[in-house]
Amino acid sequence: MRLGQFKVPFSLQQLTPDWRGSFIDRAVTDPKFAVSRDIGGMVSGTFRNKALGYSAGVFNGGGESRSQDDESHLLAARVWFDPLGEYVLSEGALDNPEGMILHFGASARAGEAARGTATPGVVEDPDDERALGAEAAWRWSRLWATAEYFRMRDEQQNPASGPDIASRGWFAQITGMIVPGTFEMGGRYAVVDPDHQSSDDEVREVRMLGAFYIKGHNVKLQADAGALRYDAGFSALSPLARRNLPALGTRLGAPQEYTDRQYRFQAQLAF
Repeated sequence: MRLGQFKVPFSLQQLTPDWRGSFIDRAVTDPKFAVSRDIGGMVSGTFRNKALGYSAGVFNGGGESRSQDDESHLLAARVWFDPLGEYVLSEGALDNPEGMILHFGASARAGEAARGTATPGVVEDPDDERALGAEAAWRWSRLWATAEYFRMRDEQQNPASGPDIASRGWFAQITGMIVPGTFEMGGRYAVVDPDHQSSDDEVREVRMLGAFYIKGHNVKLQADAGALRYDAGFSALSPLARRNLPALGTRLGAPQEYTDRQYRFQAQLAF
């Protein structure tokens, strides 16, 4: 049993510590569908030498370092299966064991909107947010890959009534050690459909990675290059549909496609 503030059991990539990630940041799906930390209580356990595991908890739903602000709570649960040995929460092929490792999992949440993004001022009956997630990961030799798929539905009842907004998203990543224990390269592709009832409104992420490990994940250099691509219909979406997605700033409003090209470098020292 665990009480306090910690990661809500939803999304493999979010549960993996960011300092043990392959890329400089998590996929564009993460802020839209994952939860991050919250205050609450959780029970968890494993069976069959950690081949099977579960977590389930009740949380404030207010987001990290925020107290309860209404009469709703966030409920979340996750189950996973590692048939060939324990999958360590670390991205990339650096920590690969000698044999192959497979990981499969599923998670669900309901109640309060994630990350404390419920409608301000609504206390008695805040809008409900429900989400499902499926996850898979693979390690073998110098290779590592992972993928996740999400579905989410946001209720619109308070303070004004409207149709539910259904969103979907997925991402896939793969990396390989070019020089064992030292240099790794990889790629990521991610898609978010913020409102399944709208057309031509998706956000896509394409990114390539290079990582140089000096002392494992504790001391490393990372560089990635890629782009976020917005379909022409993204600017016409409601604020609820666009919530927790990277903003377009002053460009939002024109019905046209946008591409944000990004080049990033990070030096990491973790201790």
